[in-house]
Amino acid sequence: MKTLLIVLLFLTSDSALSDPCFNHTILDQAWRSTDCTETVCSGEWKSDHNLEQGWYRFKSFGGWKIPEGLVADRRCSGSYTGWLQGSHPTIEEGLVKRKVCFTWGSKPCSWNREIKIKNCSHYVVYELKPTVYTWDIYCTAPDTALSDPCVEHTVLDQAWRSTNCTGTICSFQLKSDHNLKYGWYRFKSSGGWKIPEGLVADRRCSGSYTGWLQGSHPTIEEGLVKRKVCFTWGSQPCSWNREIKIKNCSHYVVYELKPTVYIWDIYCTAPDTALSDPCVEHTVLDQAWRSTNCTGTICSFQSKSDHNLKYGWYRFKSSGGWKIPEEHVADNHCSGSHSGWLQGSHPTVEEGDVVRTVCFSSGGQPCSWNQEIKIKNCSRYFVYELKPTAYAGMVYCTAPASALSDPCVNHTVLDQAWRSMDCHGTECSAQLKCDTNLRYGWYRFKSSGGWKIPEKSVPVGYCSTYYTGWLQGSHPTEEQGEVSGTVCFNQGGTCIWNRDIKIKNCSSYFVYELKPTPQCNGVYCTEPDPEIIEPCVNHTVLNQTWRSIDCSDTECSGQLKCDNDLVSQWYRFER
Repeated sequence: MKTLLIVLLFLTSDSALSDPCFNHTILDQAWRSTDCTETVCSGEWKSDHNLEQGWYRFKSFGGWKIPEGLVADRRCSGSYTGWLQGSHPTIEEGLVKRKVCFTWGSKPCSWNREIKIKNCSHYVVYELKPTVYTWDIYCTAPDTALSDPCVEHTVLDQAWRSTNCTGTICSFQLKSDHNLKYGWYRFKSSGGWKIPEGLVADRRCSGSYTGWLQGSHPTIEEGLVKRKVCFTWGSQPCSWNREIKIKNCSHYVVYELKPTVYIWDIYCTAPDTALSDPCVEHTVLDQAWRSTNCTGTICSFQSKSDHNLKYGWYRFKSSGGWKIPEEHVADNHCSGSHSGWLQGSHPTVEEGDVVRTVCFSSGGQPCSWNQEIKIKNCSRYFVYELKPTAYAGMVYCTAPASALSDPCVNHTVLDQAWRSMDCHGTECSAQLKCDTNLRYGWYRFKSSGGWKIPEKSVPVGYCSTYYTGWLQGSHPTEEQGEVSGTVCFNQGGTCIWNRDIKIKNCSSYFVYELKPTPQCNGVYCTEPDPEIIEPCVNHTVLNQTWRSIDCSDTECSGQLKCDNDLVSQWYRFER
């Protein structure tokens, strides 16, 4: 009985493996559709002359079955089109043989290929052989496509398609849909979600020849329809066109698009169709270096630029501010060369979405050039529709006085005990440290090495660095709030350079607005305070059995151990 069961299981498994309904290759190639004339869907002529003999399943929105009726030549992205002579089998008929005819000119069956077909209930599989000649192609019937394009499609989140985008103002370079893959698409960006239904002048939508819909979009009841997209060239509103399909999916529209005829042709979107609220859909710029307090590269290590900023809606949110300043900002501020400031005021909530101008300073000229933007008041913050700046070195600034957050709440903790003024040379860190790459922002020191910057000169070579940073003056009281201070970097008893910082007393700790140090090796030091850092409470547990004196050589660890990289702080051994 056991032997019989094993044999049955083997036979069942073996038959499943050899069943073409399970073992086949999927051809997900929409360009096989009979709707695809010549190279309109593929960019090049296709061929099945080198197709490897085997079992295949067609699965794309271009169809999942070989058409059962005559197909004219020069379709399906090939020259000689293959169609089924006869009908597909039923499930009961099982595996059958059929002929695929290939059309050439007026001859519907110039030559043929014998194939096998099996009906797998929800789909069909074919045993195909390489075609007789180059440019022969096995076609698919698009009306057999299983998937709903409202579900199966590609999202194009490209705001630069907006009709508001002239030339390269939104994209850095001219765009093109000449290499767009044939398929179903949904437009979804702040630049719009529908192809415009009216004429669009050329050199818009970040392309040269602008595509707009000739006719209207379908209703839900109309279902899937065919329309034409016209492309504008100069004074000719419809120099050439592309036939497309459209389906209304209730809350959005999907389009079956083909590669465009020429380079620099582009499918446009109408910005007034944008579904999303920019107060909800936007990108946060958490870049404190945009602050008008940041001169030169003092906050950023290098000069910044918005020349490559992606066109879209943005919200500023950092300790450097959350609003573009409404007054002139001198050049060489905001970590850029040409500082961008708002010409005019921000809108009220009631005003909604408004258009404003950002001026960029250069030399003694407050508005050497400008950029038109949109702004929306979202009650507690603003969002801006920004475009890439005209030139490198231009930056959209933020006003530090507009910062919403309290640095006592929003700050970064520096848990680095090696900053302690007790750490000489590399005894706490294995190597000398440096704060040149410290990001501009608010910080709190919190480690066994201390929680505040020392108020007295620290000798050279301590704090795990060479040039030691200490506070010139005293820390503020809680009543004084946020104050400005100066950190000196020591060399041989002198203040070789300094950094202006801000300090706030948060009752039980201090926070500091720090900038990167001018050069290596300079570090903001901390002063250990036994009254604040209680080692019996604040320590790290070392639970490593290989430290035992009973462990000879590598018998407990597999390799020799070393504490060269151990960080200087309080530890507790626990076994």
